[in-house]
Amino acid sequence: MDAAYQQGYQAAWNDARELVDESGYFPPEPEEVLELYGEITGINEINKTIAFQAEPYSDNPFADTSSLLRTVAVNESTLIMKMVQKDLDEFLEEQQEYDALIAGLGPEEELPEPPTSYYTEVVGFEELEPGQSISAASLTDIKSAEEYTASQINIFIVETPEEEEGPATEEFMLETE
Repeated sequence: MDAAYQQGYQAAWNDARELVDESGYFPPEPEEVLELYGEITGINEINKTIAFQAEPYSDNPFADTSSLLRTVAVNESTLIMKMVQKDLDEFLEEQQEYDALIAGLGPEEELPEPPTSYYTEVVGFEELEPGQSISAASLTDIKSAEEYTASQINIFIVETPEEEEGPATEEFMLETE
């Protein structure tokens, strides 16, 4: 009886997956994955590896995301970048300056690099910490690899502005006491 149940369940699962795939609602699952995003769950400083809980690489609920826990090795050629988000006002000012600059360029002139929303800094393995949001890239397909050596790791730091205590905050605190 268990085998018949399992067979029926698998047939229904396959039919549902086929309907979702044919609907066009979700983009097709990528054939190759070279970079995953997620969170560091552990670090082995001796072996220079990190345990990494990757986010799904597809929005399709039927995509094969069986193992999203990966072990990522770091070697001497792995580039580790710390990317700290810029203040929004600063980034918008840089973007306006860039827009003004390219508006004045002629058709034959080469476009300069656009501004980025992050400051970047090359850092070492010691900067990696559990809980950090990262991307870990490879030069080879890592779609189903449970372990791989990273060619580049980006650490994403989003600093939230601290609340300034002022009249509105003080008034709220008095009301809640």
